[in-house]
Amino acid sequence: MPNFSAPTAWVETYESNGLVTDWYIHTIGDMLADMGLSVRYADDCTQVGSFKQDLYFVSEAKSAAILVAKGCRHLIYWAQGIAPEEDYLRFGSKPRRFALAVCEKTALRRAARVFMVSGAMQRHFESKYKFELAPKTFLAPCCNEALHPESFATPGKYEHPVFTYAGGLSKYQCIDGMLDLFARIQGQIPAAELLFYTWDTDKACELVTRHGLSNVTVESKKQEELPEALERAKYGFVIRDDIAVNCVATPTKISTYMSNGVIPVVSSCVEGFAEASRGLEHVVCCPEPDMVGAICDMERRDIDASEILGEYRGFFDEYFDLAKKQDAMRDFLAPVACDMGLK
Repeated sequence: MPNFSAPTAWVETYESNGLVTDWYIHTIGDMLADMGLSVRYADDCTQVGSFKQDLYFVSEAKSAAILVAKGCRHLIYWAQGIAPEEDYLRFGSKPRRFALAVCEKTALRRAARVFMVSGAMQRHFESKYKFELAPKTFLAPCCNEALHPESFATPGKYEHPVFTYAGGLSKYQCIDGMLDLFARIQGQIPAAELLFYTWDTDKACELVTRHGLSNVTVESKKQEELPEALERAKYGFVIRDDIAVNCVATPTKISTYMSNGVIPVVSSCVEGFAEASRGLEHVVCCPEPDMVGAICDMERRDIDASEILGEYRGFFDEYFDLAKKQDAMRDFLAPVACDMGLK
């Protein structure tokens, strides 16, 4: 039960967010409660509480800007993405992009603490808005999985060139580019197989036919069915165009693949992962023109399941596991709690 005698922290929730985002929001909410705040959840924080006294944690720049305009003194902002650029890709409206940039700049400048998903995102904001964010920023890449050791041990998993894609068909997912890449892979590795898991199976089948591909299985899988579906897969595609919204992202698809022992094939423009995975042996992360050669090199290697499990476990612990970062996050948030009158 909330402690209503303690200072109040309002945490904004979003019906449209997925399970990963919802889990992150509640994790930080739980942390604020542990620090002595009375945490209350609302679907619109701009309409509740005492703006000058309470703490607000929001994940939309528009909400943050409205709170600042209403006199909010204690603000935490989680930048899930770069809203102006993402919105412009969807709607192509320069006035909308400008308005969101004003909101975003206000949120970043006025927030006492900021959470971001990558160092590339921090560099983007600092370059765009010309002020330093490092002292008040915590980097927390998105992850939606725990390791499934049994998937690494599937017989023959690393002996056959089985590729996979699991996700939607949105433009930013670069499905045509991924299928073109797979066609080039089959040109070098004729036995290559693709497991194509998506909700829109009819559209996926059309795309596979259009690209003239063979040895492709198209199926729909629920999130809870993916670990079993990925047991046979050796490689998993995360292909992206080299644009700002992709450069700053940390696609949850990467953690889905790696948690099931699937070697991620990731465009190097995904800067956060490219930087973090630089020391890993069992990763293909490079410019798309170099991917076929990198995969052929990987195919010539003998891969030991226990070795790749150990490598990925270490990576999860250091890069993805938010629970293991909670002490650092508490230290990061402590000055905000002090401003609220808590020790």
